[in-house]
Amino acid sequence: MGKDKKVIAATDIALTAPAANDDRVLEFVDAATVLDERARVRADEISAIRSKLASSSDGHISRAADVLLGSGGLHGRMDDQSYRTFKGSVTAAREALAADRDLKVLERAYRAKIKVQGERDPYSSGSPFSWIADTLHETSGSQTLTRDDEAADRRDRLARHGARVQRAIERDTPYGQMIRKEIEARNRPQVADAGHPAAVGARQRVADELRALTTSGGITATAPGGAAAFVPPSTLVKQFAVYRSPFAAFVSQLNDTIDLPAYGLQVAVPAFTSATDVTATSEGNSVADADPTATLNTVAVNSTSGKVTLSQAWLDRAGGVGISGDKFVMTQLRAQLDANNDTYAVTTALAGAQTVAGISTFTLTGTSGVGGLYGDLQKARSALTTTPGIYIRPTAYFAPDPLLDYASAWADANGRPVALPSLDQNAKKIGGLGYSGLNFAGLRAFADLNIPTVGTGSQYQIIVCDPSNVLWMAGQPIFSLMPSGGVAGNLEAWVTVRQYVACFPIWPQGIASITGAGYDSANFA
Repeated sequence: MGKDKKVIAATDIALTAPAANDDRVLEFVDAATVLDERARVRADEISAIRSKLASSSDGHISRAADVLLGSGGLHGRMDDQSYRTFKGSVTAAREALAADRDLKVLERAYRAKIKVQGERDPYSSGSPFSWIADTLHETSGSQTLTRDDEAADRRDRLARHGARVQRAIERDTPYGQMIRKEIEARNRPQVADAGHPAAVGARQRVADELRALTTSGGITATAPGGAAAFVPPSTLVKQFAVYRSPFAAFVSQLNDTIDLPAYGLQVAVPAFTSATDVTATSEGNSVADADPTATLNTVAVNSTSGKVTLSQAWLDRAGGVGISGDKFVMTQLRAQLDANNDTYAVTTALAGAQTVAGISTFTLTGTSGVGGLYGDLQKARSALTTTPGIYIRPTAYFAPDPLLDYASAWADANGRPVALPSLDQNAKKIGGLGYSGLNFAGLRAFADLNIPTVGTGSQYQIIVCDPSNVLWMAGQPIFSLMPSGGVAGNLEAWVTVRQYVACFPIWPQGIASITGAGYDSANFA
């Protein structure tokens, strides 16, 4: 890149705006956008001039007042020199104010030419250009031979995209807020000790996600006979399918109203562990007095990361008109990132949960009494509702899909389904991931395959809780691009994603886990 370019932050974006007097007509920018930007630049320039005139007129007025008061001219005659200075300052102030009035009209005229329309990003949906491919060309150090105009256009696209990002940050738009959070997360201090458990764990998670996409000949058409070779296949590239991971049902229902703190590897919340004493007091008697005890509950900040190795040829040639290869990879990485976060949230929530011994043989209900799955849900509700210091009424339960699907298909002796749809408008996300629309024993039912099995027989677990009492704090996912090896002979790039998250059960014992032989996975195959 040129010396006037600066690569920073969230996604290695060049944040230097193009020069205001750059009159080149750029690809993927229509004429209306160019005229709109020119009017905006002129209006901003006039605004800056008016600010200077306002400051100048204030100075002239202040100087005239000082001369007037200092020479005694307020109640008498001023000497000739003081009067000339006084008159000159007044005249200069008047001229500055007159110029400001004229420029105000001109600024309004330019502002009127600015249409209320969004600036088109050179890498937005429908663009034939890839931010990843352009950035790799500029940062890899590869001695790739390209035309001067191609290199200039590529740098200009990066600069315009960077300028858009810069303006979004300055104007504090939702997009700008997201970028700012990515910048903060990207520049947080790293663990210096390579042997530190956090550093070792991060490297292992990166290694687990390492996949390679190589270049092949692409799609082929076979012609066993006739003229089949003349019928090309139609590839719906924009409708590409990601490799689906289990629904992130549990984490989608948690309390996400708290932002992840900007720094630190642990999140702590103080909590009382004993009650105070409040009693009825008759006149003249002492007031009940008991000191509560407290503790500091902590949870570690989790780092999730993944990487894909891409060839330069794949970046240059994948996709088609209106789409580029980086969109495929980033969408896939994000889908698996969500599933991993759900697994982490489930594991964290279960770490301090109460355990409820479940049925040994699966049935949905008991006969003329309390039993079966309904009975176990009742026992879990009772454990949470009656535990001192907790007293939580659960609102939902989460179970692996095969168990929930099996239970929802249960019918009575007359073939009538027992579990009927009962949409709960109190659900955080009606129709969200894994929500079944069913209500079992007063609990909303969610399917989640990320809940781990337990025991030697691979028993399913059922989680019973009030999800609003579990905090979910997540930073922005950070996508990065870097050359693989950074040498001209290695035309590969690493596309990485990482995210910092923390799951914090406010009352760890306000969660119950139901297990038992009756929930062995083999029962629901």
